Formats: sequence, structure tokens, C-alpha cells
Amino acid sequence: MANLFEYLKWRGDVPFEYDGFNAVDSLIFSELVYIDLDDVVAADWDASLTLKAAAARYHEQADPLEEADFSVYKRKAVTLLQKAAETKRFGGVRLHSFVNQVSDSAEMQMAAVTFETAPGKYYVAYRGTDDSMIGWKEDFNLSYLWETEGQRRASLYLNRLFAGRAGVLSIGGHSKGGNFAVYAAASAAPGLRERILTIYNNDGPGFREAFVKRAGYQAIREKIVHLIPSGSVIGVLMHNETERHVVKSDAQGIVQHDGFSWQVLGTHFEPGERTAVSLYFEDTLSRWIEGESDEERRQFVDALFEIFENSLDQIDDLSHKRIQSLRRCFSALRQLPPEKRQPFLSVVFDLFKSGQTVIGEKWQEEIESRLPKIKSGIDEIGDKLKN
Repeated sequence: MANLFEYLKWRGDVPFEYDGFNAVDSLIFSELVYIDLDDVVAADWDASLTLKAAAARYHEQADPLEEADFSVYKRKAVTLLQKAAETKRFGGVRLHSFVNQVSDSAEMQMAAVTFETAPGKYYVAYRGTDDSMIGWKEDFNLSYLWETEGQRRASLYLNRLFAGRAGVLSIGGHSKGGNFAVYAAASAAPGLRERILTIYNNDGPGFREAFVKRAGYQAIREKIVHLIPSGSVIGVLMHNETERHVVKSDAQGIVQHDGFSWQVLGTHFEPGERTAVSLYFEDTLSRWIEGESDEERRQFVDALFEIFENSLDQIDDLSHKRIQSLRRCFSALRQLPPEKRQPFLSVVFDLFKSGQTVIGEKWQEEIESRLPKIKSGIDEIGDKLKN
């Protein structure tokens, strides 16, 4: 089975002028923006450089000790940069205006870079959620805010660079970056919006229902290519109103969110089918989001991240130090004052009740045959919360 690295080997010698831009190219650019390019690509548009030069500059400045602490995902992105730089297809692509904006007070994390594949042809890539606590909290804030600061900055980046610049462009990102890409396109000035060819949302979450009803979103809806893996959880949250293109992954469960696991067939992704677990989580989380008020969701998110901030060094600890992290989270939960702890537990209980309803109404046989421990686990947690 082929992935992004195999695609580079197979298609890397074919420049864009001979074989046009495609969804696999989009994902490659969307993965490259995860790399810290602050000292490599300037924010000034005119101080651009080729991807080959950017890879060389990054390698010269890289700190081996710092890279040793990178997540597996970020290490893959660095390797992808080096491999892409060696190809005819990507080596000559120019990189413009890298920005990386993080604000604890605004609960915002937004990074973006523009790739110029040919004169007057651009791809704007937005970074998805990084390892920072703020980056993850902004993801949760999407459930109750009309606009996050990251979405606003993503829109400003697009309008600032392209409202007065000739040419055509596509936009995209992975995870939250896909959400930012759609938001920026929907919020773009009308003249700019017309020059956008395609918006690639690679397993990114959706929006509040009111947003997708807006004229700006409706104007770009047919340009959105929404790709999700078979086991998608992130990309099926909230509202999109676009067709989902399901792709195969060689990973399991929520790890399929990793775009490096997506399977490539020629110049496209290999089609897949939704898993029962993905369908289960979509229904469960949709019911939970719709059943809580904005204030209840805000209280839940604030309490959840107060627990995380008092127990985790980074979000990644939940995957790599699971048992230790969960113990510390439960300890932090017990230390929350009652006025925060009780509303938090109430929302958690509502979430599990939504899951039980989904099982009872639609997925009882299929879920129990594939995941026999889910129902017993939900019942056990529910009993503890009641007590």
C-alpha cells in the first residue's frame, strides 16, 4: 500500500506543469506547515525561497536535542520536507510568508504558509492543532464560540496577502487547519473568493449550523473537498454540508487522523468506507453538542483544560503516558472546587448518556460485536458519576 512517501517516489519527477495539482499534493503541503519554519521562511512576501532551499536552511539550523523531543507526527513532517525537496515536483516550489501566531490570553494558535507552484498559482496551507495546550483548547472552543481568534487570524492572513494580488489559489489544511481554510475562504472578500479554485479540508471539524447557512459559506460550498479517513472522529464533528470523501488508512481507530497513514492510489487517495466506531462517535458527539447550551459547553471546556493544565506537560502525554496521565487528571479533577467540578461531571454524564442512546437506537448489534467492552465501560462510568 502507498502513502505520501511512496507518492513522492512515484510522482516526484513530474513537475506541476506536466501533471496538475491534486488532493495528494494538498495533503503534502498541509503536513509541511506543521514544521517550525520561523527562522526559515520570512513573513515578508518578497523574501521567498524554494522548498529545496528551505529544507537546506532548516537542516542547517536544526537542533538534534530539540528534534529528539518531537512527536512522531512532527518527525514525519520533517522527513517529508527533506524527501520533497529532492524531487522535481516540489523542490522548485516557492514558499512565501510563514506566520506562527500563538496567544495564551486569546486562546489562539494559527500558523500558515503560502506555496507558489507556478507563477500566479498558489496554495495557502493552514496548520492543524499542534502539541500546545492552547492549540487543543481552541479546538474545543469551536463548539461554543461564533468565531475563534485563530479563525479570525486565518481570514486576515488570506485577505492581507491575496485581496490585491493577481493569480488563482487553492487553500487547505489538516485537522483544525482544514477548518481554518474553509472559514478563511467563506470570509474572503467577494473578488478574492471568486479566484479560489478549491478548498481542501483534510479531516477538519465543521462549524456551528448558523455559519454554514451564511452567504459566504454557501458561495464556496461547491469548492470544498472534504476528505476523512474510514475511522474519522475529528472530521465528522459539527456541521459541514459538503460531501465527505472517505479514504483508506493503514492505521487503527482515531490514529487514522494522521494523514501519513492515508493510502494513495495514483494521483488520488484510495476510497474507503466509514467504520462502525466512526459512525458511533459522530452520532454520540453530535447529540451531546446539540444537547448542551453554549454556557454549559464553555464551563465544560474551561474545567477540562484546567484539569489538563494541572496534570499534563503536553496533550501528547495522554497517548504516550496514558496510565500516569489519567491518574494525574483524576487527581486534578478531585481538586477542582465544587462549583466547577459538579457542572463538569454533569456534562460528562450527559455525554455518556448520548452514547448509550446511540447504541440503543442504532448500533447495538454492530458496536457490541466489534467493541464488546464499550457498553460495559459506559455503564460503569455512568454509575460512578451518579454516585
